[in-house]
Amino acid sequence: GSVTMNGAVWVPGGAITLSSPQAAGYTGPTSITIGDPSAGATANGTVGLFAHGYSDARRIKGLLVRSVHPGGSITLSSPTGDVSIAPGVTIDVHGIQGVADLPRGSGAALATSPYEPVSIDGDAGSLTVVAATGVVGGTLNLRPGGPAGRGGAIAITDASNGSPVVVTSQQPASSAGALTVVSTSITQAGADDLSIIAAGTED
Repeated sequence: GSVTMNGAVWVPGGAITLSSPQAAGYTGPTSITIGDPSAGATANGTVGLFAHGYSDARRIKGLLVRSVHPGGSITLSSPTGDVSIAPGVTIDVHGIQGVADLPRGSGAALATSPYEPVSIDGDAGSLTVVAATGVVGGTLNLRPGGPAGRGGAIAITDASNGSPVVVTSQQPASSAGALTVVSTSITQAGADDLSIIAAGTED
């Protein structure tokens, strides 16, 4: 079947999975479309998937202890069909910068707090796309929270039987039977790791 999303999903630090498998006996097309202009969606940054890092605080033995959590994961899977991310759509698993209270060493003075405030550059999360055709574009954010953090990982898998992966600097209106990767979306994402697994690649 098909999945079309024209809104926003927020799961800080969590896992978001959109899947459109081909069920047994079903021979029709499958697709995942994020930001569908034909459905009246306005992709201006308000349409997207958000699993970025976050900070929180909880009480431990009467003390308020802060934590910084990394970005989560976003998976878009349509192995026999299409995955399309429209221009202006945001896919966000960036890390954040914050203060975490970490346990002090065993030699810390008894009169002090058992926790020490430390500035943390949080790690970003991951984006995984599995499709036969479509467009991997939009605004991708896999930046770390700071220089000490780790950028995210992008993994794109062409699940077709021989269709090429086309890498282009401009987002096309359609994939024209191939899985298209918009290079500017990738290079501006701030990721540390990139994997593109395909039957063939065109520059």
